[in-house]
Amino acid sequence: MTVAMTTKRSRFLPYRFFEHALDLSVEHCAVDGVREAVLPYDAEHRLVDLSASRFATVRLGVAMSVASEILDGVLPADERRAPEARVIVTITCAATRLRRAVMLVDGPVTAGVLRAELELSTRDMHGTVTLEPVMVRRTGRPLADDGFAALAGSRLADGRRLEIRIDALRPPHGNYLDIRYESFRTKGAPQFPHPHALYQLECDGDEPLLWLNLDHAHVCSIFDGAGNVGRVARVRNVVFAQISQAVWTRLFWRAARSVHVAGEAVRAWEDAVLAHLLPRVYPDVRNHGSRLAALRADLDSHGDDAVMARLDGALQNELEVAACADSLAQELA
Repeated sequence: MTVAMTTKRSRFLPYRFFEHALDLSVEHCAVDGVREAVLPYDAEHRLVDLSASRFATVRLGVAMSVASEILDGVLPADERRAPEARVIVTITCAATRLRRAVMLVDGPVTAGVLRAELELSTRDMHGTVTLEPVMVRRTGRPLADDGFAALAGSRLADGRRLEIRIDALRPPHGNYLDIRYESFRTKGAPQFPHPHALYQLECDGDEPLLWLNLDHAHVCSIFDGAGNVGRVARVRNVVFAQISQAVWTRLFWRAARSVHVAGEAVRAWEDAVLAHLLPRVYPDVRNHGSRLAALRADLDSHGDDAVMARLDGALQNELEVAACADSLAQELA
């Protein structure tokens, strides 16, 4: 595939600029200094999912591919042997307003694969963090009517973003379940009417929110583990699967009731939950509209039990409940 097929020049800048031309990927990951045996990177969705554990720092080994056609396309001919460009990765977190940049190469940039280490701290992050590759001019040049950028710092090219998920429970198509910790006993009613509960889900607002009870210190501590092997990891997976199944079930039924009453999902997260789960509940139905119609028909005919049975099986399969339980049992045997 040629560069011309995968990138495009922007019509909104007065000089040559290539959009989505830089390819940023993750090669390895270490949380709290321990390198992950299995890379938690979903290349298709451009996602590093670290939400299954709590940690203080994460170090990512990233690689960026820069094609020679990009350099030739955004720089004048007299600069192509020693390109006056720098390549950076911007790091942003909307929840904490974090925004900083890490320089990968401070010119001259050559075509090929560039590598760097990025270190992030959870003190600066919440929810999700976005990484975006950008190429900018390193120095200025005399203004010329040649279609190339002249000012230092001008953006020459960018790439598709990567997401680092810090606090999220399984994504319903881009909408994340916010997870927070609180002592239910200390905070008390009316927010937490059941002080001994392990978790509490709030789904009446624009975004659902999952609270985990810090009073269960030993249970909460398993989420601090960064490893993927051993008893702590196995217990963490089982507890997480149990909570996830209960949470997904409630989110599904909240969304389903909205569709039954209003004819459509009321909130964006409800529509996202249904878009994610209905293909698993109605695997033989072709499209989203037809699946919604099937759901409404089942609810109209009081077929809740049939829907629940299909939902329960789908969630057990997706959350790998049996596999998590088997792994823990083998660990304890």
